[in-house]
Amino acid sequence: MWQAICEGAWGPMAFAAIILVGSLGWLRSSPKDKRAIFSVAISAAALIILPMINWLVVTDRESVAMAVKTMERQANARDFKSIVDGIDPEFRSHGGLDKKGLHALLSTLEARHGVKMIQVKRPDVLSPNADGTFPCEFTMRLTGDFGEFVVLVKTTWKKREGAWRVHRVIVTRLLDKDQTPLPV
Repeated sequence: MWQAICEGAWGPMAFAAIILVGSLGWLRSSPKDKRAIFSVAISAAALIILPMINWLVVTDRESVAMAVKTMERQANARDFKSIVDGIDPEFRSHGGLDKKGLHALLSTLEARHGVKMIQVKRPDVLSPNADGTFPCEFTMRLTGDFGEFVVLVKTTWKKREGAWRVHRVIVTRLLDKDQTPLPV
């Protein structure tokens, strides 16, 4: 809860609201004091401007969620080169797959496995790790010749050269009781 307050503009907005209430009390006690009028005007303007600024600022969590959705669009457009560009150079999957192996796997999804469409559902970007990486979990539905196959994907994202890139990944069957990772 505290991180949600600090990450957005809630903290400064609460502070501006407290100043506004105090300024209104000050203005009420001395209605002709120009400093009180100025204080009310400034704190009221801050309460109006801060939400607009917060709307314009994109947080790291939002950037990671947008990167996940971008990869979904690239996968459905069969733009595997762009997907691999969004992978960290130090990428490793739990199965030992590296960046080059991931490109080979993605390239053969349709030919070997019959995957026609990929849908990402509910990307949930969690609190950042101590090393600055962001864990993200989402379900992914693969649709194709075999019907539908739903998996749970747990990724870790790292910022490199100003862009968020997939650093680690674990893929498990969504409804598997023991949550054994798939050999990816």
